Amino acid sequence: GSSVPEVASARHLGVTMSASLSWSDHISEVIRRVGWKVALLKRLAFRAHLSLPVFSLLYKALICPCLKYASPVWDGCSKAESLALERIQLSLARAILSSHFGGLFVSKLPKPELLLMLSWSTLSWRRRRQKLLLFW
Repeated sequence: GSSVPEVASARHLGVTMSASLSWSDHISEVIRRVGWKVALLKRLAFRAHLSLPVFSLLYKALICPCLKYASPVWDGCSKAESLALERIQLSLARAILSSHFGGLFVSKLPKPELLLMLSWSTLSWRRRRQKLLLFW
């Protein structure tokens, strides 16, 4: 028998686990992974005049799976990490709605109304729902 080397973090099935059982490495990787997709959708929002349902479909097909992958496992992340993920969704929602309704109108809307206009739910609610479905 040989010993298993100790590492600071390890990636298994797409989830990065750290030796301290913190999810910061995983959340950072998720944010990095969806960053270019968010930038692409923001560019599309201002250049291509697509309807809101089409943008919603693109968001749910390209970004949501990355933000929700294995979320029942890492849902115990810190409040700051959870808010960082929520900010990604919120910035994209603002960009999409700004391209349709104008920036000044959208900048004054609170987060719940922005998400409601796009028929999106918060990521924390989606993670909670996914955990309930998994463990029911």
